[in-house]
Amino acid sequence: IILKQINYLLTVAKTLHFKNVADAFFISPSTLSMAIADLEDQLGIKIFDRDNSKAIIAQLGRTVLEKGKEIKLQIEILELLGIEDQVSIQIDGFDPVF
Repeated sequence: IILKQINYLLTVAKTLHFKNVADAFFISPSTLSMAIADLEDQLGIKIFDRDNSKAIIAQLGRTVLEKGKEIKLQIEILELLGIEDQVSIQIDGFDPVF
């Protein structure tokens, strides 16, 4: 499972539309569909039920979406920690001349 798949998953869940999400990520709808299908295969569950016009979140898909949101939040926190560390290093290393 890669972060890109989680981002795709969460965005499809927001819009419930594969083509719009594919356009937003500048990929083809088939590439998006294959990435989601690969994630479903890896997890062994169906996340979305698909029809010609929209995606419908499957029952177990709701649990996967909640975990995906948690994972994305944790990654964002890690990224912020990295940014804070860089700022701290720059501030600590700064020697103002007056």
